[in-house]
Amino acid sequence: QAGQHKPCSQYANQADCTIDKGCIYSGVFVKCIDSPCVRHCGETNCTADTQNLCTWNSTELACWKREICGCTDKVCCDADDQCTWTASNSTCEERPCNQPTEAECEADVNDVCEWDSATKRCDLKPCHHPGNMSSCTTDAAGCEWDVCAANAGNPDACLKDRCGADDHKDYTVCSSDQHCEWAPLTSKCSRKPCTQYGDERCCGHDDDCHWDVSVSPALCSLKPCAKYHDDVDACNSEPRCTSTGTAPSTKCVDKDCSKLEKCDCISDTDCFWKAGSADKTVPGGCSWKDYGDCPKMDIVLVLGGSTGMSQSFGRHPQGFYGM
Repeated sequence: QAGQHKPCSQYANQADCTIDKGCIYSGVFVKCIDSPCVRHCGETNCTADTQNLCTWNSTELACWKREICGCTDKVCCDADDQCTWTASNSTCEERPCNQPTEAECEADVNDVCEWDSATKRCDLKPCHHPGNMSSCTTDAAGCEWDVCAANAGNPDACLKDRCGADDHKDYTVCSSDQHCEWAPLTSKCSRKPCTQYGDERCCGHDDDCHWDVSVSPALCSLKPCAKYHDDVDACNSEPRCTSTGTAPSTKCVDKDCSKLEKCDCISDTDCFWKAGSADKTVPGGCSWKDYGDCPKMDIVLVLGGSTGMSQSFGRHPQGFYGM
């Protein structure tokens, strides 16, 4: 009937669900639900909702999701970012991992999707061979096995050799990849330090590395201060860095104000000394100047102990370690 659609909950599988113009399959709820488009009662709000791919039907006076992958030939299908062409049956189908948001992408129950924060797109994980070293190392896509990640129990121990890919022989492509850096002397694309670790636990065991969740998929990156190991002056000029050791074994590390005694703390312009109480029940201490005026308080975190915490949590591959 015009302006109506079948109750989405009646669809038992994803394929039937996505065909209905009023329904979408939710990877978060793992069931067929109403499309956000059907909530729009007017043409203006409907056509303005581009995120949910809404379109206004002037005959039915209703807002539906746009028909996805209705092309009948490969050229037309490939031109639609939401679709993929299946040669075996010559059909244009909705591509896997087509979730519109990071939350829905990461909630994929099959754990085959990942969110790319650079392209704002959900895609299939490259080199997805959970727990299978043999199929990983023989994958023609250029995959390699991360022994440390595998020993840590991470099912995604098969990593894509991104920097060695043919398209990364181009300076622009190489430089735009978070994992890679261009070597001007050799004109080659190589892996950045720390990116060889595909697991947060392995990454954290290297003093020079940290797990970077500012991007998705998250990756192991060189700590900001670590790049100044060989340059004491440059290290000490950075407010949050300090050099340790003596030449030729100097290292540049994150400055930790909490380890400074009172005199050293007061003389360091980046740190703040906070006096304790007169009865000494509240001891004095040194902290980073940005947090010097913050009141001291206890924060209690209650964490679940179920096996679910060993699964991925957002941009952390393992819940316990992420906390």
